[in-house]
Formats: sequence, C-alpha cells, structure tokens
Amino acid sequence: MSSTTNDWEKENASQKNKMFKHNPIRFVFAIGMLHILVSIALSLYALYLYIVHGHVSTLILVVLMIWLVGASVIISLGYIGKDISKHIYRVFDKDGHL
Repeated sequence: MSSTTNDWEKENASQKNKMFKHNPIRFVFAIGMLHILVSIALSLYALYLYIVHGHVSTLILVVLMIWLVGASVIISLGYIGKDISKHIYRVFDKDGHL
C-alpha cells in the first residue's frame, strides 16, 4: 500500500509542476510598469514643451493618454492573474472535489 501512496504522491507532485506558473504574470506586470515609465517620461517631455515653447502637440497628448490607460489595464491584468493563480493553487492542493 505504501508503494501506491508513493506513486500517487509522485503523480500529484508532477501535476503541481505542470500547473500554472507565476512567470508570465510577472512578465505582464513588468511590461505594465515599463509602459508607466515610458508614459511618465513622455508626460515630462510634454511638460517641458509646454513650459519652453508654450504649446504641446495633440499627438503627444493622445499617445500619452493611450499609454497611461494601456498601462493601467496591463497592470490590473497582472494583479488579477496573480489572484486567480493563488486560487488555482488553493483548489488543487485539496484532496477532494472542487
């Protein structure tokens, strides 16, 4: 009976190794943070243009808004994915049904 239990434990451990990993979610979150940094740099450039030249191109403002909204969506996807992965790990650690 102990060999059956050991086989089941090995199979269960291999299933856990094949399960969802956090690395893609961390990558999505890092890409979102990179977008935030780029949009901050662009907003500083737009502020510089406004102070020095007195006007800012509309294209710069549109791109800035798109990057800010896109970055917030990407970061929120990273947080949601991390939360879902915690629930997945919690469910698969149980011995019974879902």
